[in-house]
This record gives sequence, structure tokens and C-alpha cells, in this order.
Amino acid sequence: MGTKSMRVAVDDSLKRLQVSHIDLYCVHAWEFATSIPGLMKSLNTLVQQGKVLYLGISDTPAWVITKDNAYAREYGLRQFSVYQGRYSAMMRDLERDIIPMARDEGMAIHSWDVLGSVPLTSVALAYAPQKAPYIFPMVGGNKVFHLKVNVAALSLELTPEDVAEVGKGYDFDLGFPHDFLNLAGLMPHGPQHVYFLAGLGHFDYVEPTTGIKPRK
Repeated sequence: MGTKSMRVAVDDSLKRLQVSHIDLYCVHAWEFATSIPGLMKSLNTLVQQGKVLYLGISDTPAWVITKDNAYAREYGLRQFSVYQGRYSAMMRDLERDIIPMARDEGMAIHSWDVLGSVPLTSVALAYAPQKAPYIFPMVGGNKVFHLKVNVAALSLELTPEDVAEVGKGYDFDLGFPHDFLNLAGLMPHGPQHVYFLAGLGHFDYVEPTTGIKPRK
């Protein structure tokens, strides 16, 4: 992820695609060697040159992205605005740290493998964006049937009970400290989800953003 390799890769992509810029340039994975200042400065140079508009990153721990964006904010550089990762009703690990991080950072999530090898494809596609905010599943297919399933998912609204039931298909382990803070096995979203605060009174706070529902 050095400056030269990124510049060469971007220039080559622009030439092959015959375009003037890349809308979203995504760092494929964190390799635990490049420095955060070096990475963010190199990416910002591509933005300043007009070759890249927005930045994304995939398959990277939440703590790394938090440090990346904190550095970018401090020095007036372009931040990551999209995270790409594996997420579905059958693989919910992003809920542990990545989704809370993305919500706090104002990042969208571009989820892959969203079907998770389940037969109810429309339900699986509807689950991800309605489970958490700003999740945009990666869809595909090579048959008309696949296209119809993808379109059908856009109008399928799941109730909170539906979302909870679909999520039971994966034995999701919250891990510490989440399973310590909420003994019911729920990801804490506010004071009412922290078990030792339950008897201390009523808490007023701003509810977190929820998933996107279909338009009526």
C-alpha cells in the first residue's frame, strides 16, 4: 500500500477503464505494515489530484479504521466513507465491532456474501440493510430469476420480530465486553441495554440510527 504502487495502480485503472476518475477507491485489506500517516497521505494525494473521489476499505479491523479516520480528521485529509466486508444473516460478526464503528464514523457498509448460502434469497437480501443503518448489499446474478429476486428484496419490509428470527440462524457470540454489559445476549445500543443500569432510573438519550426500510 505504498504511494508509488497506489499511483501506478490507479493510473493503470484509469487508462483501462477510459475514465477521468474513480468514484470509490477501496483499499482491499490491511496488511499490518504500512503506517497510518503514510496510507492516509497517499490516498489523499489521489483525491487532491482528482483521480479518486471517495475512499473505502475492506477486511480491516475496526480499531485500524478508527485510527485512520482520526488521523485524517486531524490533518484535514479525506476519510474512509465506505467499509466492505462479509455480512449476512448467516455471518453476523460485523455486528460486534465493525457496524458500531461504521455508525459512529458515518460510514456506509458494502456487504458481500449477503445471501450466506440460504434458500430465501429475497429475505436474506432484505435482512442486511434493515438490520443496521447504511448497509448496501453487493448483489449479482446471471439469470433473469436472480434479477427478480434482487428487485423483490427492495420492497420486502421485515418487522423487528422478523429480523430477530432471521438472525437466529447464526450462533452469534457477542464476546467481551458486550456479553458482560448485556446479559440477554443483545448488542448494547443505549443505557437500557446495560444490565447494571436497569434499576437506576430513566435515561434520555438520542436513539442510534436504524436500518433502511422500503419506501411505501
